[in-house]
Amino acid sequence: SGAVGVLQSVLAQVKREVEALEAEIKRLQTEIDAMFSHLTEECYQLFAVLVHDGLAGSGHYWAYILSERGQGWAKFSDKEVTSCEEDEVWRCSVGGHGQSSAYCLMYRRTNPQAGESIEVAEYLPPALKAEIEEDNRKLREELVAWDDKATVEKFSRELAKSLAEIEPANPNVPGKGVGASA
Repeated sequence: SGAVGVLQSVLAQVKREVEALEAEIKRLQTEIDAMFSHLTEECYQLFAVLVHDGLAGSGHYWAYILSERGQGWAKFSDKEVTSCEEDEVWRCSVGGHGQSSAYCLMYRRTNPQAGESIEVAEYLPPALKAEIEEDNRKLREELVAWDDKATVEKFSRELAKSLAEIEPANPNVPGKGVGASA
């Protein structure tokens, strides 16, 4: 029967093509796994959720931020910062709760290898990386200036307090003490 032979030949050809396709799928999957293996070796933790409540162009914004040690969430809304439970973060961030929903999620890498620096800007275009580095440099300068100013202000307050405690008890200071006129 010639028809059976033809069908068996077609079946054998289809089986070979299926095997070849399965082998190609396996090869491609291995290539994909190798290509993105570094992504599965890293762990990230959600640490901030930026939320908008309202319509496009208007509404209210706030942020939920996880403490640095992951011990609890805080809600930053205008001038008010309050602690909150994780279920509030999810309830108010996933939509379906009024008109609020998250518009930005931020993650931090949680498992850098010992001595390894976390290079976030590794894949950024050079111009953007340079702009970020310059912004970070300016921020560091502002922090140093702020810290210096805060230190001077604290020293000034402590000095004024110490002088206030000393001056009434020291009549030998000109213009101070008992009977001095201002």
